[in-house]
Amino acid sequence: MKQRHIIVISICLFMIATWYALLVMPTKHKFAELQKNLYNANLQISDFRKIMMIAPEFYKNHENIKRQKLQLSSQLYSKENLMSLFDELENMAIKNRLKVIEFTPSVEELLRINHLLPDDNKPQTLNIIITISGQLADIGTFVKGVESENFYQGVDFCRILNSVDGQINSNFVYGFKAVLGAIRKP
Repeated sequence: MKQRHIIVISICLFMIATWYALLVMPTKHKFAELQKNLYNANLQISDFRKIMMIAPEFYKNHENIKRQKLQLSSQLYSKENLMSLFDELENMAIKNRLKVIEFTPSVEELLRINHLLPDDNKPQTLNIIITISGQLADIGTFVKGVESENFYQGVDFCRILNSVDGQINSNFVYGFKAVLGAIRKP
């Protein structure tokens, strides 16, 4: 009888071990995996809540930065400002009986000015080269007028070219620094 009990107990232990190995262990692994997934989902929900709490502030900051960018861009030199400077120079030349041949601010300089942020303590300047044709006395009056204007900051160079064929008019190339935004409105 003792042997029979040992066989029954062995079979029961084998069945319990098999049941544990085939049913309980996989269920425990699935349960641990579900707990891990639930923990990760809770972390994602927590992150999502944080993002949703921060999103309005982020949007507000984004709009403020966008507004500041527009404000800074509006303080950069404008095409109208540059054109009014050229118009003023052309009017001065015509008033002094001179013919304007060319205005040349360099493209590199225009791009450089476009990338600089304006400084309230230091105005933006642009190197301008104007080529005009006329008599030397009229050119002198023109230069004197330009040097007395608000936008004038200083001469870079000047070159007088006379032709060998005896023409009365000379070509005058005048380079100077102009302060942008300093044109007097009539």
